[in-house]
Amino acid sequence: MRIMNREKLCQLLNLAKQEVPFYKKLLTNININKENYEKIFKNLPILKKNDINKNIFSFVSEYVDSEKLKKVLDEYKIDFACESCKEIDGKKYYIECTSGTTGSPFISIKTEIDRMRLSNCLWKARFVHNNRKPSKMFLFVHTADGKYPFPFEENFTLEHNLREMQYLCDKDYEWWHIFPGYLINYSICVQAHHIKFPNLKGIECNGAYLSGEEKKNYESIFNCKIVNNYGCKEIWNIAFDDADGNLVLNPDVIFELVDEEGNIIDEPEKVGFAVVTSLNLTTMPFIRYFLGDKAYYKADENGSCSNQIDFVASRCFISQTTINGNSFFKEVVVSMAQNNNLRMLRFVNIKEVEHGMFKVLFGCDSKYREIVEKNFIQDVNFFADYYAVDSSNWKYELTYTDRLDSPEKSIFVSLV
Repeated sequence: MRIMNREKLCQLLNLAKQEVPFYKKLLTNININKENYEKIFKNLPILKKNDINKNIFSFVSEYVDSEKLKKVLDEYKIDFACESCKEIDGKKYYIECTSGTTGSPFISIKTEIDRMRLSNCLWKARFVHNNRKPSKMFLFVHTADGKYPFPFEENFTLEHNLREMQYLCDKDYEWWHIFPGYLINYSICVQAHHIKFPNLKGIECNGAYLSGEEKKNYESIFNCKIVNNYGCKEIWNIAFDDADGNLVLNPDVIFELVDEEGNIIDEPEKVGFAVVTSLNLTTMPFIRYFLGDKAYYKADENGSCSNQIDFVASRCFISQTTINGNSFFKEVVVSMAQNNNLRMLRFVNIKEVEHGMFKVLFGCDSKYREIVEKNFIQDVNFFADYYAVDSSNWKYELTYTDRLDSPEKSIFVSLV
């Protein structure tokens, strides 16, 4: 367990005991002080999304009127791309929504102060890469209003990617903030048209983890540094690449690894499930929040756990294989775009829901169904043969959407 700011943890536990219904009930008659707060923290339950979703109001500070909040949430239209600012008793609250890996809607609530604290931590991590000017950072995602970020209308063609890239190559943006899944089509475009970005210093990838091999690949294409910003919508940044490409934990996040029984792992190089606590959130605290990602601590020079982590890309592998699904299906999509000239295809998202069963979402009009499906299956089988993977029994549930952007942060995820 990594606790880098012990005073803040003690303060958080006392705040939760006083203001948050779930913890008020749990910690009744318990005196939290500097001598016992760590033991109390370790005995708190590890919470998953479903635990919180059962009664979200139990996890929100009593300073927020629960009846008024309920009314706001009842009227709130869930949109994973956007966030909404609502006023309750003269105070602004930000409602942030995430679908998560399984697509189950989940809402977190923050004040302006909450978000300012989170933002300050994130920018401290960016400073390591000399990324110091928000005005020089182009946000493909996580824009304030969730709208399309370019100053022209979006459409459904791959040619539009060319317009977007040409727009950016003429601008003085030094950094991009983007989901890795977006880079696939952009990399096709950049390579095909030999586009250069003279002012681009780095691309910050958020929402899905890029391996060292994937980072090197994109660095060669975009001629800039690629960094991982590992986090989640609920608590924002958890860890950020340092100058050497090591994923370093945010000092205002308590990071735990647990085994399948919930026991804490305090050994380097031993894989466990990530559990996080934000020390910066008070309106809706996330304390011992289970993420489900598999990770391990890197060892320091003394052989102990360092403040660096790395991930086991279990959700990225096609089940019962050693094949990274993001890499595999990236090649499929590139082949479809380049060799078959499927310019109507904006994106492809694949979820393996059980072994050999894939839900596939195509970002294009269903009128192209015949040509898209034919080429998708042909290319999947071709690359399966190349990687010596038996795809003969794979089955697909194929759907289409006219949505403009990808609803997922990476091209593939395994739920198996």
